[in-house]
Amino acid sequence: MTSRFGFSLAALCALVASSALASPTRALPFGPGEQLQLKLTYLGMTAGSAQITVGAAKKPGGLVWPIVGDLKTASLLAWYPIKDKMVSYWDAATSRSPGSELYADENHNRRRQKVEIDQATRTAVVLRQKEGEKLTRSVATVEPGAMDFFAVTFALREKPLTVGAHYVFPVFTGGKSVQLEAVVEGTAPLDTPFGKQNTLRVRIRTGLSGKFESKHDMFVYFTPDARHVPVRMEADFAFGAIVAETTRYQAGKTVVLPAIADAGR
Repeated sequence: MTSRFGFSLAALCALVASSALASPTRALPFGPGEQLQLKLTYLGMTAGSAQITVGAAKKPGGLVWPIVGDLKTASLLAWYPIKDKMVSYWDAATSRSPGSELYADENHNRRRQKVEIDQATRTAVVLRQKEGEKLTRSVATVEPGAMDFFAVTFALREKPLTVGAHYVFPVFTGGKSVQLEAVVEGTAPLDTPFGKQNTLRVRIRTGLSGKFESKHDMFVYFTPDARHVPVRMEADFAFGAIVAETTRYQAGKTVVLPAIADAGR
């Protein structure tokens, strides 16, 4: 279990009437200030918790937001404590990610990784360091629109998510590139922080190998409204079955931007 649990959540968006008089716009389903609390279950037992927060841009009025995921295990898993932080940067203007950071503390083994993606040159600079060791630097070629796993949930939330829709996202883990496929299969009734809803069930194929290889496809359930809040994630990895459920949701700032062609994302 690492910060890649980090399948994210949350947000708010409504199109203001005045914007209809201007050029075409798009209302984002999430914005700065959004926060979700999740309960993590491992092999049917409470294993930990996660908090996902959409932060504000460093520059006033900026549109690159840090999406921060904090994960920690419960006392039940004291034999393998995890306290991870994942930061995925999201460029709201282009619906792309310029990079990510990982601060991992897993069973007292600490490491950090920083990925800087240049979408124009399709390259990624990867900085890695384990506690007590030297910092290493490498450069990799990435696919157009490449992002980390954490960012994929937010990219999905911007899609229409109509039943039958199929999306492909190029993912760069910092060590390899994979293609993530998402298919909106239909609706499924679930208890959510907003009450019982017919959520949108999305099947995901990750293309991962090793301990993060899924025995079966993963599933993410989103609310059917414009926010597309992820309320449940199910995954069956080589090391066991994981379920993440949203227990609390706080909406963020409403952000409306000029529309962009889907093909240009």
